[in-house]
Amino acid sequence: MAKALILLTVATLAIGTAFMGYSGAEETEATTPEMSNPEPVSEPAETAAEPEIVTLYAEELVNEQCTFCHDVDRVYKADLSLAGWEVVIDRMTARGAWLGKTERDVVIEYLASF
Repeated sequence: MAKALILLTVATLAIGTAFMGYSGAEETEATTPEMSNPEPVSEPAETAAEPEIVTLYAEELVNEQCTFCHDVDRVYKADLSLAGWEVVIDRMTARGAWLGKTERDVVIEYLASF
């Protein structure tokens, strides 16, 4: 249940970020008297929780999928680049580790950050 909640949260954040600020209507310059000198609208600040949620989700995926066959220290000591982790993760999924496309990308970016 917790895994499904985390996945739902990450997907919601990703979709929300992609469509942030989209109103569905064309923007036009205001011509009404009350809007003749509109105040600039600032973009909403990104929340600090988003990167933390993704990091926690990636760490959980690594602990569930990678430690089935390896000690977690082996994973974190690998010190690979983004391209190196892509090769390794693709090889591991071919051997039975289950990661969907989104999970694969999250884990690769997470592991490459070390």
